[in-house]
Order: sequence, then structure tokens, then C-alpha cells
Amino acid sequence: MKFNFKKIATVLGSALMIGSTMGLAAAASYPAPFVQSGAANVAVVVGSQAALSDAVAASNIGSDLSTKLAAQTATSGTSSGATASGGDSYKIEKTSTKFQLGKGVLDVISGTVTEDNLPTLLADGKYIDKNNDEYDYTQKVVLANATLSMFDDNDYKSDTPTVGVKMASGDYILNYTISFTDNVPWTTMASTNLKILGKSYYVLSTDANTNMTMTLLDSATSEFLAEGEEKTVSLGGKEYKIAINFVGSNQTKLSVNGVLTNTLSTGQTYKLADGSYVGIKDILYSSKDSGVSKVEFSIGSGKLKLVNNQDIEMNDNTISRLRAFFGGVSAAKVTAITLEWKADGDLFAAPTKDAEMPGFKALKLTYGGMTYPSEETIKIASESDSYLSLQSFPLKDSTETINLLYTTDNSNITGAGKDANNVLRIADMANLSAITFDADTDSYFVASWNDTSSAESYLMRVTNFKTVSGVDKATLQYKKDGSWTSLKEDASNQTTVSIGSTDLTFGDISYTDRTAKIQAGNTAVKFNRLFSKNGLTVKLPVINSTAQTAAGLTAPCTNYTAFVAGQIGPVILNNGTLTTNSTCYETTYALQFNEEDKNGNIGAGSKFNVTIGFNSASTKQIHVSDVVGESVTFAQQQSTKIWESYIYSALASKFLWDKSGDQYSLDIIYHNSESYGNVFLAAPGVTISGTSTTTSGSAKSLGSVTVYDNEAASMSGKNLIVVGGSCVNTVAAQLLGVSYPTCGAAFTSKTTAGDGQFLIQAFTQGTNNVALLVAGYNAADTKKAADYLVNNAVNTTAGASAIVTSTTVANTA
Repeated sequence: MKFNFKKIATVLGSALMIGSTMGLAAAASYPAPFVQSGAANVAVVVGSQAALSDAVAASNIGSDLSTKLAAQTATSGTSSGATASGGDSYKIEKTSTKFQLGKGVLDVISGTVTEDNLPTLLADGKYIDKNNDEYDYTQKVVLANATLSMFDDNDYKSDTPTVGVKMASGDYILNYTISFTDNVPWTTMASTNLKILGKSYYVLSTDANTNMTMTLLDSATSEFLAEGEEKTVSLGGKEYKIAINFVGSNQTKLSVNGVLTNTLSTGQTYKLADGSYVGIKDILYSSKDSGVSKVEFSIGSGKLKLVNNQDIEMNDNTISRLRAFFGGVSAAKVTAITLEWKADGDLFAAPTKDAEMPGFKALKLTYGGMTYPSEETIKIASESDSYLSLQSFPLKDSTETINLLYTTDNSNITGAGKDANNVLRIADMANLSAITFDADTDSYFVASWNDTSSAESYLMRVTNFKTVSGVDKATLQYKKDGSWTSLKEDASNQTTVSIGSTDLTFGDISYTDRTAKIQAGNTAVKFNRLFSKNGLTVKLPVINSTAQTAAGLTAPCTNYTAFVAGQIGPVILNNGTLTTNSTCYETTYALQFNEEDKNGNIGAGSKFNVTIGFNSASTKQIHVSDVVGESVTFAQQQSTKIWESYIYSALASKFLWDKSGDQYSLDIIYHNSESYGNVFLAAPGVTISGTSTTTSGSAKSLGSVTVYDNEAASMSGKNLIVVGGSCVNTVAAQLLGVSYPTCGAAFTSKTTAGDGQFLIQAFTQGTNNVALLVAGYNAADTKKAADYLVNNAVNTTAGASAIVTSTTVANTA
């Protein structure tokens, strides 16, 4: 088995500070200080010459830390939603319809936004033309069906899968329309103020000769200026000293801060050096010697030219794909002005980026992250070349690792569990309401119960077979917090046992064979289903003994060609028969999952499969070979080997497919309630707060933190978990203050940990960090040490130590 461990020597500093002085690092309990308060600071160090089991143990510790980090960040990231402040805003959702991942705007709202939604930007009002006639008007915005999705676009951020709204170049974004209740004469609109999207524009001129054309000045200030006087006008924090240089019957030339304009007629503009515009509204010329000519002018920060069915010009530059339309019964009258906005290049309403309307800059689409009411991480990963587990699976009252599938030939899925002597006992299609547990080969079985809205699962086993007064008896136990807890001792045939809502009945207990039949107490109890704490359904494999018997096959057998998801053993084809020359095993297995729906109905949501198969190594290894049912193509997270995808559903399950090693693993980030995006149509100054996520809206993933001892020459700045003893790990030897390699009796002399025992001891690392030694007398004991660490409350305070004599008892020092 090959591990591709991350090399972190470049980010580590000086050598280890060895010692057991307490107080230099804050008191902590695993997973702190390695994972704490939603942050990680850890490297897991394994000996480069150690046994393969040490590498597996180190990898398992890393996986456990990743799960705990995900759980911490999911908890800290929960939120009831996002809110907007600082101006008009309209959140794209309804009370009963949220903006779910994969949905479009028009799946959520009608798409028409009015004064009811944006009371300032789209307020009804009155327009007054230059004849002082009043015209009532209304405003509205019609949104396109922009989709909330995951995208990976270098125009947004290189190699970064992101959740948000992406609008591709040319996509229609919205239409804005101001509609007049009566037709406004085109000729009476010049030299008036027109409010568009909550902002007043000065109508400098109109022209209906060829194309209906309107020229506007943005943020304009108007004044009358008499010949011979100078006025100072303030605009946007700047001052302009303006005087008339020349005035004639229909032309004028102005001096602005000492610079002469071109000769201008009424309605014409001149661009100033700072990008502002001065426009001539009217020329009041007097030819009498005693008369004084005057000019009415306006200064604005920008000029907008609107021509019917053409792109708008701003400051004499065309704004591509922002187009104006004038509505009217004729060219002489106006009933409406429409602005059509399409994306010029890719636009994004996503973390750190808004899609803002160009030119007018009065509207934007802005994104406030995803709201995930809760999260849990389901990890599917290989434990060795030959078996694969659900690691740290969140059950109703416990978190347990469940060995799921194994292979004996590294080519076919042989059975459920770890190996033939550590079986996950699964149900038979011939009778799904019972299982027969064999204590000689079986490690455990799953018993589950569910109704429409609730579910619970337990990892169980039957043990302590005995005969009392001629009656065969056994004990039923369940796994809780890494330990087996007796549920019913000395049960006999027909004994009924209950835990939560799960009722089970014993039958056919055999002390001689060490077997016991466990019968479902009612139809709601199942042995072929596994439910996470938050309600994700896992469809466990089942045996197809009927088909095997009918075909006269006995395991193992070969040349298997057909496969039906959900079965282990010979499979029934669609017509219910088994082909000849079929075999007992699948080369791949589709592990099936089912979300809840948004109302919490168990198994009523979206479905997906995780394919368990084999890699292409010379000696094939079992791993996660595919995911089927994701809604968007997996995208790589920057330079990592983590690939990301989602299910577009009410719960928006997220997938993190880790391809950093030869054997791929998968994290399923599952949300048990409706998850949704916070997307707003808003004024430019609006800010969003209370978001539930940072960039992609998900729990953090730790990634690979395991390094070899010969690759991590200096390690300051990191908390360390050192796996393996001084016989196989040079860093362990440094911590213990012995030469490398120190093995066997010499190791016991230094640590007091002998054969069958292991040591977990915390040392000071640098100034404020901890190095935790997790080491056994031999490789098997080191594996037990790692298992103990992830399943128990271990004191990680510098100076604390424990010699563990079994997997459940520790003598602390």
C-alpha cells in the first residue's frame, strides 16, 4: 500500500524542544490542540521505515481529525440566513420557497420586482416636463432565470470550485422599465430632471429625427451664468470656476478652471479633463448694448447617451450589451424607457464579487453565502489494501467506524466487513426481517428503525454464549463511544430487547455453534439500512442466497458478469433469473445513499451512489472509484488532490473526493434540513451580514497532514502527533531522548510499555505547541494506540501520559 504523504518541511521551523514541563501549552483533550475552535494546526509523523500498519494508523488519525474539523466548522457556521443593510435590497426567496442549489431565480419568485420589493429604487413617482406638466410613472425590474450553482471559472478565481451565481457572457440578466401612465411629448423632456432607479438624471437633450435619442447627465448641477461673471460650482468634492468666454445667438464658449471649451450649441456637451461633462441647457442671448446675455449650463460626473435599440454610450464609450429601448405610440411621444442588461463577459454574484449594472450602477446581484442549518461528515475510506469502512460514522448516540466491504483477491468484492473472520453480518433477500449472527466470524450487525420523519441505527453484536440449566443464552451488546455496552445479558429464545424505538427478538440461540437469530420486532426495524444521526440513508448490501442455491453455486466462484446494486453474492437479473457461468462477486459495488427531503421525510430526497472498486495498481487496492448521481462535474480544489461536487437538491449534499493517495476516499457533507443560497437584488451600497459560509459554503476539510519522519527535518509552529515508537520513528526517538533505533526491552525500560501495551504521552513542542507520541511495543500495539486515541478522551496537555493495557483501560500518569 502506497501513501502519498504531504511534505511540510518548508513550513516548519526549528528542532523539537524535548521536555515534560506542564503549563507551557494550554490544558487540552483530543482533538485539541490539533483541531480546535474550527482551526487545525497539526502534522502526523510516521516512520519512513515503519510497518505498513503504522502508515495506516497515521492516515486514520488524519482522517479522524478531518472529520472533527468538519464537525466544528459546520457547527460554527450554522445560521438562519443572511441579512442586507445599507439601502434597498430584495432577497430572492419566499417563505415557502428558498433559493436552493441548482435552482434558477424563476423557480423561486416570479421574476418581476416592483416598488413593493425595492421601495426607494423602484418607487412610483411623478415626472414634470419643461412645460410643467405632470406624468405619473411606475418602475419595475424583470429578472432572468439565473441559476445558483457550483462553478469553476478562472475568470472568477483560478482552480477554485465556488458556489454562487455565474452569468456567462451574453446571458440576459434583467430588464429595467420606467412606464408613464400618459404619453410624454418627446420634445418636452429636454432640460428636465428624470429619476431612474432612485437617482436623478438631467435630460440634456432629446432627438427624434432618425433614432429616438436621449442624452443624460449623471449627478448634474445646473446654474445660470451671466456674461462677465464667474461662478464656482461644486460637484463630487471638486470645484469648477466657470465664466462665459463667448456668447452668440445660438452658440457659446465657456472657460472652466481656465480651460476653454469648444464652441457649443444648446444640448451639446464638452468633456473636461477629469472626465466630467459640461452641457449647455439654454442660451439667452441679448443683442442690445444695455442687455446682458446669459447661459444656462449643467455639469455632470458622466454622460449617458440612449439610442433606441442600441447599446448605451457612457462618456462617449459604448457599454456593450446594455441596451436602451423607447416605447411610444410614435416617435413624438414616450410611454416607457427600458434598459436591457446582458452580461458582457462572465459575471458573478459570488463571494467577494457582485454583478453590478454598468453605466447606471444602481443595481447589483450580490451573494451572501449558503445557509446550512446543520452538517455532518460521512467518510468512506480504505483501511488497508483489502477493506473499506465508513469512518467515524455518526449514529444516533455514538460515532463509530463500520467496516463495510472487503476483498480476498483484490479483484472482486468478496463480502461485507473487514475480512472473513470479521464480518459485517448483513441480511438475506430471502428474509430481510432477520439475521443470524455467527460469533465465530461476525464482528457486528446493524439494526435500524425509522418512520417517516425519524430514524435510528445501532451497531450490535451477540456475545457471551452460555448454557444455564440446559438453556442456551447470549448477551446483546451495542457500540457506544468506541466501547461495547451490554443491552441485554443472558437473553434466551424469544427474549425481546428494546433500545430507542428499535425492538428485537432472540431466536435459535446455539451455545455450541455460537450463533443467534435476531428477528425484527416490527416492520419498521431493518437490518439492510443504516441511518446517520441527521437522517442520511445508507442502503447496506444484502445476500442473495436464493439465486446462489438456484444456480447451484457455492462461494467462491468466478466469471461473474452481471451486477445489481444492493446485493452481494450471485445477482438476479432484470428477468429474475441468474445466467449460467455467473459468479458470486462484483468487481464494483454501488453503495447507495438517500437524502431526506426538505421537510425531513426519511429517504424521500435525492439519491446517489458511491462506487467501491479497485485502483489500477499492480496489486489492485480497494477504494472509492466513482461517485454517481452528482449534479455538477467534480472540480479540483487548486493545487490539492481534493475534488469537489454537489447534489443539486433541497439539502445540497457536498462531496469531497480525496485523490491524494493511491486509494481514493470520499467525504459526504450532509445537511439534514433545507439548505439555500442568500442572493439579493440590491442597491450598490448594500452589505450582507450573517452569512453561514465563507467561500464555498461548507465545512472545512483538513486535507493530507501526514509526513514521514525523514521529510520533516524541522517542525516548529506545528502541533505533532508522532505515530510509532523509537524503533521505527526517528522523531519518537528524539521525544523519548534515546538513540534511534531503540527497540524491545530498551523501549520498555524507557517507557514502561511492554508487549501488548502502548504509550500515549504529550511533550512540549517549541514554545506553545504539543507533540503527542502514540506508540506501541510493536506494530500491532501501535495500531491499538491510534484506535484508542480517536475513540477516547485523551489528555493532550504537555506532560500528560498514559500506559494503556487494553483498548479500554488506561493507567494515566
